[in-house]
Amino acid sequence: MSGPAMTSEVVGGAGARDDTRPMAGVITTYVEAWEAGDLDAVLASYAPDIVAHYGGTSAFAGSHRGFARFVEVLAETAARSDRRLCSVEALHDDGDRGSVFVTESVRIDGEIHELQRALRVRVVDDRIAEVWLYDLDQHRVDQAWSQPPGG
Repeated sequence: MSGPAMTSEVVGGAGARDDTRPMAGVITTYVEAWEAGDLDAVLASYAPDIVAHYGGTSAFAGSHRGFARFVEVLAETAARSDRRLCSVEALHDDGDRGSVFVTESVRIDGEIHELQRALRVRVVDDRIAEVWLYDLDQHRVDQAWSQPPGG
């Protein structure tokens, strides 16, 4: 038994979509912007009242509510770790929810480390409303985010 394909139905006529391509939902569009380094498009994906949940023991562990606070956390963690996207391993976009598995690099005490991360995402009104971040090596993430900016 297989689930429904993530494709659109072809109705025909001008502008009909090729039914062999997956539909681009909010999460897919977000990931494409992230891969392209399009910060404006990435930020536009987030809802004004986004809630982000981070694990671990660093000062950033816990839940962060609201766009301004979330962007502060993203900027601060990037400044402390020189965090960069290496690759997207898997993407599941089911419209109002999905997940993204990525490899990112971080700098810890001058050395680059690659980390596997998973994001669970909830979408409301065509914006990312909530995200849970899971790390395969939470200890390394805590190290990266606990060092002073400039890692």
